[in-house]
Amino acid sequence: MDALVQRAKDAVAEIDAIGVQVKDLDTGLLDFPFSLDGDVVLLCWKMGETRITHWHTVEAGFRGRQPVDERFKRTKPEKPN
Repeated sequence: MDALVQRAKDAVAEIDAIGVQVKDLDTGLLDFPFSLDGDVVLLCWKMGETRITHWHTVEAGFRGRQPVDERFKRTKPEKPN
């Protein structure tokens, strides 16, 4: 059991190291920081979704999810600070 727990912790640490935020393991909720119009927002993906279709502000959290709009398609992804 200890080995499985350690593998899970290592996997989460690896995901975190590339900048992805693991928000909820039970629902498979992940946030991806994204620079939009000079602000950092979070692209939001939940297990079962076929692609990233929503985003929210850092302050609003999951409850503030909004559909990805044209601003995301014209913005070149860049790493936020």
